Formats: sequence, structure tokens, C-alpha cells
Amino acid sequence: PVRPGVFFEVHGGANPQRGWQLSFVFVGLVSFAFFMLTVFGTRERIRPSADESASVVSDVKFLVTNRPWLLLLATTLTWVLYISLRSSVFAHYFKYYVFESDMTRTLPLFGWNLTFDGLVSAINSVGQGASVLGVLATATLAAKFRKGPMFVFCFALSMLATVSYYFIPPT
Repeated sequence: PVRPGVFFEVHGGANPQRGWQLSFVFVGLVSFAFFMLTVFGTRERIRPSADESASVVSDVKFLVTNRPWLLLLATTLTWVLYISLRSSVFAHYFKYYVFESDMTRTLPLFGWNLTFDGLVSAINSVGQGASVLGVLATATLAAKFRKGPMFVFCFALSMLATVSYYFIPPT
């Protein structure tokens, strides 16, 4: 059976840091290829009228004076930073706090004895599944509640769930 993280080990040999580096180079190259496919495969269907003139300076000036756009930008950057930090810290949290650097032991989780790789994979998979369910529920929630307060509530709920890791014992 293939263990999680085997891609890193295969490409890095005895050096897991090199495996991670090569794996992310691969992901970057694939992403770049898809971005280029999008850039060169997109055609403008609607032509602007000839009397419309636009300049980069006037567009940037409009953006930096547009308060809703600035709020949306700040919210998006904050959200992306929060998700990135939380996701990148999980492996370290489990390795140094939960497993205390003893990667050979197993921990029970809902009746399964999970190793370090299994636990990190399970937590990340559950998190991604919850994200997909949240995206699917967004349209229904947006129809029933105001979007601003709902976003603040969900963001606060997510932060409280993250803070709960501080109080949960490693066992």
C-alpha cells in the first residue's frame, strides 16, 4: 500500500526536505502551465465601444478610492493568510505537540489507530470536506441571512475552532 507522503520520499530519496522542494516545483510547473493555457486560450467576446477610453492610472485611482473593494481585498487577504497559516501549522502541531517527535507511535481517533501521516491526512481531509460542504451551503445561507454578519459569524466560528486546539490535550 502507498503511504501518504511517499511522493516526497521517492523524489527526495533520503532527504525529505528535497522531496518537498521537488514536489512543490512540480506543482508550480503544473500551475504555470494551466495559467498559460488560461491566458492564451481566453478570447474577448464583447468588444468595448470605440468612445470608451481607459487608462491604468484612472483604474488604479478608482480602485484605491473604492471603499467596498478595499474592504473585500482586506477580507480576502486576511482569509487567505489565516487558512494558509492554519494549514501549514497542522503538521508541526501534530509532530511536535501531539506525537512529541515520536513518529512511530499511534493514536486512537474514533476507533482507528492512526500514525502521524494518517492523523495529519485525516485532519486535512476532514477540513477540506468541511470547506466543500461550506461552499455548497453558501447559497442557502446567503438567501436566509445577511451576508456580512454571516461571514463574520462563520469566520469567528472558524477562529474559535482553531483556538480550541490550545485547550485540547494531545492524548
